[in-house]
Amino acid sequence: MASDQIVPDDRPLSTQLVHLSTLKGDENQYARLIKSNPGLKSLGMTCSPEFSIRYSDAFENLKQLKEFRYIMAAPWHSGKHRELMLPISPTLEKLHMYFVMPRLGLNGLTFPKLKELKVRLFSVQNGIDLLQGSPNLETLESISNSYNLVKALETGACPALKNLQLDISDGDGTMITFAAILESRIGLQTLELRVESFDERLATAINCHAPSLTRLSIRRLRSTTLWRPSTSPFLLRILGTCGGLQDVKIGRAQDAVRLLLTTDHWKNPDVLENVLMGIARKDTRIDVDRETDEYFNGWKLPPGKKLGGHKVTFLKMVFEAAEGFCRLRTIKLDGIVYEKAKRT
Repeated sequence: MASDQIVPDDRPLSTQLVHLSTLKGDENQYARLIKSNPGLKSLGMTCSPEFSIRYSDAFENLKQLKEFRYIMAAPWHSGKHRELMLPISPTLEKLHMYFVMPRLGLNGLTFPKLKELKVRLFSVQNGIDLLQGSPNLETLESISNSYNLVKALETGACPALKNLQLDISDGDGTMITFAAILESRIGLQTLELRVESFDERLATAINCHAPSLTRLSIRRLRSTTLWRPSTSPFLLRILGTCGGLQDVKIGRAQDAVRLLLTTDHWKNPDVLENVLMGIARKDTRIDVDRETDEYFNGWKLPPGKKLGGHKVTFLKMVFEAAEGFCRLRTIKLDGIVYEKAKRT
């Protein structure tokens, strides 16, 4: 069973819920409902910072909780979350936290089963507390600037990391620190970055994970950033070294098609399955009107009326180049997905 509402006070509370996602409202009812459902396996909450103080025993009956999504509604308040989260820390496998408070109060708390963490933090110490308490973490995703998480990773926390999704800026020194972190580790499988610039040091650091990397995404941190041809040598160093890449995303590259759909640029083009490119050239776009699926050169075009698509001459060039990649199944251009398919 699942619920996304809190029942009125004059009605009996559900006691057999497995999944619960609460809306912002009466936090006393939140606490009562949570306490009444010890079998919860996933919980999503949007609440005020005071919740962790007023209802610090709200999770005391939860012994099976695996997923917790926690959004703090009010800014700049220091919560005391250690007591609140202590009962669920032994069982959590996924934790999504969106906070703007400077202090969480999680120091010393351990999450031994935590595999996935998606978080927004405004304090280096919060990052250190969370990451050092998550020794088996495999997936880490930052919401907004990743400076605090990068500084926490610099301590050597989370040695089992396999998947990283971060925003890396230049001005605060995050890029240099992050490159050093990549060079000090092995075994990353997924690396998704939004960056302001792309330099040789970062390319070298990414290549340290060439034996294991299967998914790479490098996109713009800011809308004004455009990957120009001068960036190509650095991207080519990665494509030519990382032989296990199955999924690749390069955002708004001026020469993305030429760069990514030339098999000679790849160490192993035969493993590529999905590619995403942001095309900077407006002359490739056209509005098309179609109601059913269409096929072009063996590729399925998405259906829809007045769907912003691409010119036939441009698509012909793309699909002909794609023939060099025997396992390539999807090409995403400017948000439009083209799928390899046989006409039925």
